[in-house]
Amino acid sequence: MQLCHYLSPEAIVSPVKGKAKVEVLRSLVSALAELHHLKQPKRILHAILEREKAGSTFLPIGVAIPHARLAGVDEIKVVLGILPEGVDEIIDGNHYAVSVICLFVSPMAEEEFGRHLKLLAQISALFREERLVQELVACKTPAAAFALLQRRERDAVEKGEEETIDLNEPPTTI
Repeated sequence: MQLCHYLSPEAIVSPVKGKAKVEVLRSLVSALAELHHLKQPKRILHAILEREKAGSTFLPIGVAIPHARLAGVDEIKVVLGILPEGVDEIIDGNHYAVSVICLFVSPMAEEEFGRHLKLLAQISALFREERLVQELVACKTPAAAFALLQRRERDAVEKGEEETIDLNEPPTTI
């Protein structure tokens, strides 16, 4: 499973509008709903914010992976936001600027939970290096950002570094 299978240049928002975390998430949910013709963006935003209350998906390396499982969603839908100025987040009492946000929703159906976890694992593996965040921020267009992500995922597959997940193990808290 690769992130780019769910992305396109049209699903990359750069720069994302908003200065505060909630504004940025609202902007990305709006883009997600518009791109994928999803109804009830307020419901999607509510689900994302509730998930964030359970534990922030904003990571110290400058990446966030807000996500939610929703009834009425037929397949995984993703948008990626790039924030050159970053959005401030406090993680373990420290301030961090998050510059890349990969927001996604997936079906609520139990048989789809494995795909949800696999995508989380793939995104986490892809963004292991902080350098990728800096390279994405430097991209001038969504098409350039998409091409960069495709290259990184292709390189990971060729090197055998693609993330795998054991569905018998308990899920992580991301």
